[in-house]
Amino acid sequence: MPPPLRPDPKSWSNDTITAAWIGHATVIINFFGTVILTDPVFSQRVGINVPGMFTLGTKRLVVPALSIDELPPIDLILLSHAHMDHLDPSSLRKFSKNIPFVIANNTSDLFRSLRLKTVRELDWGENIEIA
Repeated sequence: MPPPLRPDPKSWSNDTITAAWIGHATVIINFFGTVILTDPVFSQRVGINVPGMFTLGTKRLVVPALSIDELPPIDLILLSHAHMDHLDPSSLRKFSKNIPFVIANNTSDLFRSLRLKTVRELDWGENIEIA
């Protein structure tokens, strides 16, 4: 199914907070000029991948409203939790290794193969500042 709306985040003002649903669990947020992408899922199916054969898991119902190439530069990727329908390694591999990731506590082992430069775990009630 096509997306109900195609946002244009490149036209958003950096003087406010703006957000748009990209599809599935993915939301893009411009927080006063800092662009945050939550739970990037751009694949047709998310779940356990059997390389070269198939992926067993949730099938997306709506095409992403934007492709990865249509996104503005991303300042931070936020992964809300490590369930397979919010954690899509094939999508994550398409982003720069230099983008900081904020993830749930005790989940960094799931990201080692991505060789990301900055991965910060957060537990309930914790906060961090990322420069």
